Amino acid sequence: MQVSVVIPVYKAGKFIESAVKSALEQPETAEVILVEDGSPDDTLEICRRLEKKYEKVKVFTHPGNINKGAGQSRNLGIEKASYEYIALLDADNLFLPGRFQAERKLFAERPDIDGVYGALGFHYYSEEGRKKYEKLGYGKLTTLSRPVPPEELFWALMAITDVKGQFALDALTFKKSALEKTEPFENLELHDDTAFKIKLAFNCKLVPGVIDRPVGLRGVHDDNQIVNNPPGSKTRVRLYENLYRWAVNKDLSPKHRRVIKNHLRVAEIKSSGKLKAFFLTAASAVSSPMFLRHRVFFYRMRQTSARRKNNRQDQKTEK
Repeated sequence: MQVSVVIPVYKAGKFIESAVKSALEQPETAEVILVEDGSPDDTLEICRRLEKKYEKVKVFTHPGNINKGAGQSRNLGIEKASYEYIALLDADNLFLPGRFQAERKLFAERPDIDGVYGALGFHYYSEEGRKKYEKLGYGKLTTLSRPVPPEELFWALMAITDVKGQFALDALTFKKSALEKTEPFENLELHDDTAFKIKLAFNCKLVPGVIDRPVGLRGVHDDNQIVNNPPGSKTRVRLYENLYRWAVNKDLSPKHRRVIKNHLRVAEIKSSGKLKAFFLTAASAVSSPMFLRHRVFFYRMRQTSARRKNNRQDQKTEK
């Protein structure tokens, strides 16, 4: 099994060599593709040094060395990949030893599958980053609570089954040929990884690998986009707008579209002020009587309530 590891890089000079080394330590890694995304600092220079230092490292940039975002950078890296198996790694994350052990076995035994996902742990670069991340309610592992058959995975990721959790992009390995069945990454400012894996789960056959212990580590620091995404942000609205357009264009079933639309309504409610949120909730309940019974409504509302409570406690502590 030979794997192309694709790493989009933007202003990550202080992290990138550790990420590259963690990928090169895996015996299955045939190449590491760095896509430098127009960083305004010396990140490209650092990537070029790594290219000279390690034979398996290749560096690419967008035409004119412009910034196009993580999604388009991953697409370029996948396009340039020379091998059938693709693994994605963020520049501030790490692979752990044995990253592709389960994947190698599963792909050999089941040639019909398109991808294998695992669990991702956390590595804290700073105490402030740890506090911010824990405040968001994340556990010690980004994973699914139990193995999920491929045909159920879309519904599990949409939080309407008994399965809890998600899998992270950096714990996913998939065949390059799988992209002939699904859509590439889109630039959504944030959550482009979520949109990609939901579409991939719908279009392809993904199976669990190691989901009870980490195969990699998410680097948590003060500058992580996810920890600095404000509570009222519209990024999740844009995510579910994208997924709903996809569902309509692909002519998915009414059930698929309804579930995605419920997520969209919840995202709109969460990003609105109290009065607007009240009217949106009422309108959604009238137009879809099942809305308030939908698991995603209570799941997302509990998350929001917990985060607001943590924010209030922090404000009291600061006073």
